[in-house]
Amino acid sequence: MLSRLVAKRSVALWGAGAEEFWPGRSAGEEDAAAAVGSNYGFLIFLEEPRECIGDALAKVNLQCLLTATISRFEFEQGGKREGLLRRGSPKIPRGYSYTVKGVV
Repeated sequence: MLSRLVAKRSVALWGAGAEEFWPGRSAGEEDAAAAVGSNYGFLIFLEEPRECIGDALAKVNLQCLLTATISRFEFEQGGKREGLLRRGSPKIPRGYSYTVKGVV
C-alpha cells in the first residue's frame, strides 16, 4: 500500500524541493515530468480537488457496457460444482468446463 500523503512529499520522487509548493508539477510543464521520473509521483490526481471529473462517468459507462455485453450470452457450467471455492478464492480444477452461447 502506498500513502498518497507520503508520495506527495517524497524526496525520492520530487527531489530536494519536495516540501515546496510548486504548481508547475501538476500543470504539465516539461521539466515537471522529468523531475518526477515516475507515474507514482502523480497520485495526487486520485483525490479531490484535482480528481478526474470524468472518473465516475467512466466507471458507470464501463458497468453499462459490461452488463449489456454479458446479457447477450448464456453461461452454462459443466462438471462438478464442489471444490470451486477455496478460502474465499476461486479454484478452477483441471478438466473444469463451461459453455457460452450467444443469445439472439
